[in-house]
Amino acid sequence: MNKHQRIVTISCICLLFLLLSFDAVGDEIKNPYYKTPIWKLWSLDSSPVSLPNNKMLTPPSPDKRIYPDDVDTEKHPGRFLAYRNNDWPGRKYAGIWDDVYSNRDNGHGYIRPIWSGENGDSVKIIDSIIHLKGGHPYQVGANFTSQSTTGMGHDITNNGSNMEQLEKFIYFADILMSGPAHASYIDRDIKTSYDHYQALVPIFYNSMGSSDSETMALTKMIIAGGICPKI
Repeated sequence: MNKHQRIVTISCICLLFLLLSFDAVGDEIKNPYYKTPIWKLWSLDSSPVSLPNNKMLTPPSPDKRIYPDDVDTEKHPGRFLAYRNNDWPGRKYAGIWDDVYSNRDNGHGYIRPIWSGENGDSVKIIDSIIHLKGGHPYQVGANFTSQSTTGMGHDITNNGSNMEQLEKFIYFADILMSGPAHASYIDRDIKTSYDHYQALVPIFYNSMGSSDSETMALTKMIIAGGICPKI
């Protein structure tokens, strides 16, 4: 297993934290706060959502959707990503068209549109997911968010009431919130970054870096999630 395969494997493990609260489609979900989803599930309801700016949020058109497939390792040795541009009967993997990324800092940072690795591994996700700036996370069905501002690292994790709110209204609402661990205006070391965490928590992703550093991981998580089995 090369380093890029390890990255995708680790991302899959992270995604399990988001998936553990769900049972089969149509069943009551296993969740301490919600018996049924109160957030939009695009895989079950692909109707447009009206946004406050009078725009409509829609899923990618079928011709923009990409679907993971098994790699021809004889033709492409060392490669582990392969995609088709059209759906087909018997598809094994979930795909990413119903993943929703909501940017929470007015575009100061934004999810990375493409990921590339070794041996020709490369995938562009931005046209094949639902993404927007803002929007109510439940109404738009967001499952990934990022916010590259102050107050996103230890200011949350070191405060019990903040963590309770995060657990109930974000994590168990099937949303992964992310941000940088950078201590803005305090961290002045140009060679490294520091954090002030008293504890690390699995319901909140923070990158060890400054603005927009967390979005690189979200791209990898979406890629990894697309390779989960189709339900």
